Amino acid sequence: MGLASCSTPKTVGYLLDMEYDKAYAAKGAPELKVQPGDKLGIRVTSEDPALSAPFGESATSYQVDSYGYIDFPVLGRINVAGKNVSEVRSEITSGIINSGYIKNPTVNVSMDNFYVTVVGRKNAIVRAEGNSMNMLELVAKTGGTAENTKINDIMVIRTEAGQRQAYSVNLQSINLYDSPVFYLQQNDVVYFKPVGFHMSESGRSIMQFISTGFTLANTVATIMVWLKISQK
Repeated sequence: MGLASCSTPKTVGYLLDMEYDKAYAAKGAPELKVQPGDKLGIRVTSEDPALSAPFGESATSYQVDSYGYIDFPVLGRINVAGKNVSEVRSEITSGIINSGYIKNPTVNVSMDNFYVTVVGRKNAIVRAEGNSMNMLELVAKTGGTAENTKINDIMVIRTEAGQRQAYSVNLQSINLYDSPVFYLQQNDVVYFKPVGFHMSESGRSIMQFISTGFTLANTVATIMVWLKISQK
């Protein structure tokens, strides 16, 4: 009688169909679209600090309301929903110039709530550095995928225009780069699905100890039977 030992799953690699010395078209990261509930960091500066003082001396976070507006100093309510960061920056810059407040303002706009929720192997809230983060960067930021992660079917849940949609991402295929969710967006949820049962290191050690114990018992029993037979 014996007990099967626990075997370690084979290491599974990424981008298995990507070939060496072959050029692939590279797509740039799309600019993020502002959605209701987002927070925009906006800072206005000028050569004369007194002129930009009404807009705040440092970057201020502005909450986008459910209708897609922010309340901005001097300019009032501005509709930002559906616009990217560059468009928001351009609109605020034009508004300040056209209102006669500052001739040459410098306006910086950032997405303050660009974070991704990771569930499955590791539960975490991952914040992007800047206004761009892709799937491979997310995997690196979270320490890589576990041996039992189903890396050819990672689920990305995205909310747009009040609707949620789930996408499947295959880290083993070059088609990963063409996925609409390769470049992540604010509030995306990434689910690393497990493949079957995963045993912890402590559990694996216990099973190996038990397996070794059974093997030793079987060996002793076999020797005892052999000795009895040899004595007859």
